[in-house]
Amino acid sequence: MEIDEVLKLWLKTPPPLLSQACLFAFAMIFADQFARALNISVVASGEVRKFNFVIGVAHILSLPAAVLLVVCCHLGFYAVLWALLSFKIVGICLGACIARKDFDFPVYTWLRRGVFPVAAISMVCLMLGYGIKQWMPSDFVLRSLFLFPLEEVVLCILAFVFVLRRPERDIVKGAVVAAVQRIRKGK
Repeated sequence: MEIDEVLKLWLKTPPPLLSQACLFAFAMIFADQFARALNISVVASGEVRKFNFVIGVAHILSLPAAVLLVVCCHLGFYAVLWALLSFKIVGICLGACIARKDFDFPVYTWLRRGVFPVAAISMVCLMLGYGIKQWMPSDFVLRSLFLFPLEEVVLCILAFVFVLRRPERDIVKGAVVAAVQRIRKGK
């Protein structure tokens, strides 16, 4: 959300379209993080050949798709970004199908317990950031000092409630209680 300001601080005069390229890069990293559990499961099963082949083909096909979008639809720079992101997501989906078929990877559980909650929490944090940016539009530093801690607190609370299961919550509660008790004894 603050990529334009960060790029201005870093590069003084960033090249045109760099912030959009960074946003697509973040989206691709985000997709990779969703696929991490899937990748680990495939590697642990030892059945990586077909999985890697399908994902590799999806990545390779993103280049001709980008060329077609540029030539046929005249989308230019954005066509390349959309093709890369779209084929990354297609590769992840095909990989999940292969993992489910070949070694019974629990795709529904992965989506329900991992992908959907994290995506929903991320959207809440993005909307919070957008609202704060509209409310405090002037000073990037002041806005960041207010927004970053607020987003971290909201992220932790939402992750605690919606991502962690009961045993995991109990572990976190125990660690927090122990830390508070150590702090109190230190006074």
